[in-house]
Amino acid sequence: MSSNERIPLAEAEKLAAEFQDLIPETCYSRWEVAGSVRRRCPMVGDVEIVVIPRYGTIEVREGLFPTEKQNANLLWNLLDAHVQDGHMKRWLRQVQCRKCEGKGFLCNDTAHTCPTCDGRQTLPRECWGDKFRAVEFRGRCFDVFTATPNTWGSQLAVRTGPAEYSHKLVTCLLRRGLRQEDGWVRNKRTGDLLPCPEESRYFELCGVPMIPPERRM
Repeated sequence: MSSNERIPLAEAEKLAAEFQDLIPETCYSRWEVAGSVRRRCPMVGDVEIVVIPRYGTIEVREGLFPTEKQNANLLWNLLDAHVQDGHMKRWLRQVQCRKCEGKGFLCNDTAHTCPTCDGRQTLPRECWGDKFRAVEFRGRCFDVFTATPNTWGSQLAVRTGPAEYSHKLVTCLLRRGLRQEDGWVRNKRTGDLLPCPEESRYFELCGVPMIPPERRM
C-alpha cells in the first residue's frame, strides 16, 4: 500500500523520528526504519519500520470491571491507545471491487463488503493484524512489521527492499534448499528453522555478499 505522493528523504526521516518519539522504549527492544528511507532514496512514499515489541501485562476493561491480560504486545496496545486519542489513525487503503468494478472504497481489513454491490471479498493482508499494522501519522502511511530476536535479520533485509531485490534474496534461498517462512528461514529437507538474529546471517544463508542498503536495487 502506498501514500498518495512521495516526499523528500529529509522530511520522511523527520516524520519517522517524530513517530518513534511517541513510542517509549518500554514497548520495544529493537527498532529500525527500513524501506526506501534506509536505502537513502531521494523521494519516499510509505515509511516502513521493523520492530521487536516487548510483551507484558496490561489492564483490559470488559464490562464494569477491569481485568489483566498476560503476555500482551505492548507496542500494539500503545498504538491502539494512540488511535483512540487521535494521535494516529488506522491507514485506510483504496479498494476496487472485483465484482462490480465500482469506484472503490476505503478499507483496513482483509475481509470487506463492497458498499455498491454488497459483494464480499478478501484482500491478501490485514492492515491491523497481529504481525503487521499500517498506521496513518500526519497524513503518511507507516508500515510497522514485527520481528523476534531470531527473525530480526531476515525481516530487516526483506523489508529494506526494494521488492525486486527482496525477491532475488528469497530465490537464492530456494536454490540452496531453504525457504522463507513467516520471517524464519526453514531447511526444506530437514524442516529445521534457522535463526537470523542479524542481517549478515540472512545474507550468509542466501549465499550472496551483504551490501549496504543504498546499493540494493
